Amino acid sequence: GAGLKVGLTNIDVSGSAAGSSSVTVDGLGDNFNTFTTFKSVPIVANIDVAGDNDITGNGDTVSLYKFSVTADSAGPIGLWKFTFGVTTTVINLDTAQYYLYESDSSGSLGDILAKQTDFTVGNGVDGNNTNHVKAYFDVGNNSDPKVGEHRVLNAGATKYFTFRGTIRTGHSATVGDEAIATVLAGDASFATSGDTAAATSTHGIDRTYCSEDDNVCAGTGGDVQDDFIWSDLNFVSYTSSTATRTVGWFNGYRVTGLDDTSSTPDVATD
Repeated sequence: GAGLKVGLTNIDVSGSAAGSSSVTVDGLGDNFNTFTTFKSVPIVANIDVAGDNDITGNGDTVSLYKFSVTADSAGPIGLWKFTFGVTTTVINLDTAQYYLYESDSSGSLGDILAKQTDFTVGNGVDGNNTNHVKAYFDVGNNSDPKVGEHRVLNAGATKYFTFRGTIRTGHSATVGDEAIATVLAGDASFATSGDTAAATSTHGIDRTYCSEDDNVCAGTGGDVQDDFIWSDLNFVSYTSSTATRTVGWFNGYRVTGLDDTSSTPDVATD
């Protein structure tokens, strides 16, 4: 997470050019791009879910978005949270019936990683038809809701994730009038300039998280750049339950395969 930023403040030019009495320098005073170092990084790739997301009726559970995350060969990475933007047309989704699966294969759902109360759902700026859906992992469905468990991907390993939702109401007999557009949210900037834990209520990168230690929320949410939370695991205790409270967690800013604000949407239709 350490980084640097270089800027030009002064330039001296010597020499001559035929037919020219002056030298023009472009970019004087502009900063170069910042550069940040990590032990290892995640790589995200979208996977087409066409055929698995057709809407046929109320009560259907359909695949809304599928993607893979690969750990760089330099070392393992940790994953702690994904955020999805879900926009519906005509139909409505059941906000208590979202599911996230993890698999070793792109062709299978695999195991449940989060379901129902493992998600936090809030209305987006576009109104009730847009939901911001935050997935907190619960491996084996053995923890209290929102506790949050990190997933470790070994160096060079790839995991496949499928996000699914259930149609609550609104399905009609009119072909082509309803749709669900889903994006995997990225982050537009680093959340903080300092080292950050993932899951403490006072210094965690996720400002809406409630720690099971003190059950106190750090804040009310908002634009805090906490949509995709991961770690390069550049600390000793990443296999223990204390990993998410150890500094060294980051958001989705500059993660390969994520846009600054969101990914290209997948659209489910009737």
